Amino acid sequence: MTHAVFHAASRVVRRVANETAMDERPVSVLGVAVAEFARQIFERFEDKHVLVIGAGEIADETMRHLKEEGVREVMVIDRNVEEAAKLAHLRGGRVKSWSNLFPELASTDLVVTATEAPEAILTLADFDRVARTRRGRTLIVLDLAVPRVVEPEIGNRPGVYLYCVDDLQAICERNRRERQNGLPKALQIVDEETDRFMADLRFREADSVIGRLRRTREQPQDEDLRRLWNKLPYLDARARQEIERLFDRLTNKLFHVPLESLRQEYHHGVPTALLQSLGRQPFSLGRAAAFPGLTDL
Repeated sequence: MTHAVFHAASRVVRRVANETAMDERPVSVLGVAVAEFARQIFERFEDKHVLVIGAGEIADETMRHLKEEGVREVMVIDRNVEEAAKLAHLRGGRVKSWSNLFPELASTDLVVTATEAPEAILTLADFDRVARTRRGRTLIVLDLAVPRVVEPEIGNRPGVYLYCVDDLQAICERNRRERQNGLPKALQIVDEETDRFMADLRFREADSVIGRLRRTREQPQDEDLRRLWNKLPYLDARARQEIERLFDRLTNKLFHVPLESLRQEYHHGVPTALLQSLGRQPFSLGRAAAFPGLTDL
């Protein structure tokens, strides 16, 4: 049962992902930073050099997102070199000391700031000095620090795309609203799959009842055949085989319609008193009158 429930839940997830747009737009700040902004500028990340400034939780999650996007070269810089080294080791990056911040900026394609500081760690004057060696190379700066640690004027420089947390949160809110548009369809899928699961569950229950019904049918049939062989000891094996086939065909024909009705009853709704009684009581052709609806057999 647990396996069936999880299988049905997985099917719902796949259908929602395939039939709605709810999974197409991220709603987390970090997801938006990578998918909405960086992806608009860089078609691919495999050949991009990324610099992450900070070694805390946000830096960790950012590196995870970037690795999932295919980034190979990530440099981690933090005032605490030991923490930076731990993060670099965990996420497959390299670590440099704080004194290497500006030299690293010269060859960086994407900068992510995720560190706290009382004042800007990257000023316009600092960037202009580095920009001389960059030769117009495109740079994305994701300033995820609160308060901001990158002077906003840097975003006005040619080839520089600077986004802060406020920019990202605005996109997050827009994506949440767009996801809400897909909610009615998603809920419809949940309802459809719930109905499907319950129908399958009832069908399994019907099979269990039908299986018990078939087994209780076989015992009196075997007993009747043994009594018949005792009364007709002269019958050869071929004759006995034909009589057994006749018994099987007869009982199968008698049971076919009610058994199919059982399946349909279980499939479409709650079992009736007939179905419940069939599930609880032994059955034989000699006791057919005990079951309403089968007495005409």
